[in-house]
Amino acid sequence: MLWLKALESLQVHLIKAVIADEVILGGYNPANVRAKPDGKGILYLMRDRECPASDDLVESVRITLTVDAWVRSDSKTMHDGYEALARLERDLMEALKRYASEVTWIAEGVQLLHMKITETGGDRDSMRPLVGSRFTVELLVYEG
Repeated sequence: MLWLKALESLQVHLIKAVIADEVILGGYNPANVRAKPDGKGILYLMRDRECPASDDLVESVRITLTVDAWVRSDSKTMHDGYEALARLERDLMEALKRYASEVTWIAEGVQLLHMKITETGGDRDSMRPLVGSRFTVELLVYEG
């Protein structure tokens, strides 16, 4: 399945970027997020959906996935938690930009044609001392 190949490729890239303490593939229960106090944070990579990108003769697939970013701040000031999350988000954005510019093949015979972040939002499951956000990422791939 192309979505799994895309998630695995992105996971390897984000681990090598060393922007988070952990980069985990798959869903989770927000109550079980164990971000380290004063750590870099945790990233969760999850499948969303995939669909044909067009009716053209070249069969490309649009894969949507999410990257959830979580940090922990034991500070009494919420602003400190937001600053920690903003740092992780900035590092994630830079790592995603590098992925899009450097990666051509996400797996054997699977070419990355285009990648974009379609949305970023606060995670409504955030509960202090944890603060999180969700990136929705769209990849256009071709399997030849």
